[in-house]
Amino acid sequence: MTALNNDVYQQLVANGAQILSQSGNPHDGFHFEYKIGNSMGYLTILPLAITSPLLVQRRAPLSEGMADVTVRIEQREMWFLKSRARSRFKLPQHANGFEPLTSSPP
Repeated sequence: MTALNNDVYQQLVANGAQILSQSGNPHDGFHFEYKIGNSMGYLTILPLAITSPLLVQRRAPLSEGMADVTVRIEQREMWFLKSRARSRFKLPQHANGFEPLTSSPP
């Protein structure tokens, strides 16, 4: 999970994102709030989930102590005509409790 978190961070920065907030841990997942140009967004890496063996097809079984996992990444972005427009809007709260970007009116 930490490697995935680091990779997401690097990808956002490589694409020109200014990271406004970053939080989380491998157990609970990770959350980023960022700005790219006139876009504001957030990205959440949800905690890993064990995948049912019935859903995975492979020719050889996994080694002892290994398990298939599923990762879910959610991303939302809002584009604004002017970069100051974000101060009038708030992205909806994410279902897992992370609070997305907020700002108070000017």
